[in-house]
Amino acid sequence: MAVGLMLFFGGRAVMFSLRWDAEALRTQPLAGWMTPRLVSYAHDLPPEVLFPMLGLDPDATPRRMTLEEIAKAQGIPTDRFLAELAARIADRGDYQ
Repeated sequence: MAVGLMLFFGGRAVMFSLRWDAEALRTQPLAGWMTPRLVSYAHDLPPEVLFPMLGLDPDATPRRMTLEEIAKAQGIPTDRFLAELAARIADRGDYQ
């Protein structure tokens, strides 16, 4: 019984910490160091939806590029790129 309780409460603690981490990401402002994969995870946006917002082709994009690198590749100042992306996500109702 003690082992069962330990597993139950341990599992609950793990699930709580995973959910808490995702919530912290969701409320953190977008930053240049973030990758499209992280933004996709944090805001529950599938790559098919997020990548066009970034001006990228979902099939041809290396997933390890940062938002800052994407902005530079497109010739857009990083701050403006992040503000426009945040606005696009907000229009979908997913960005807090």
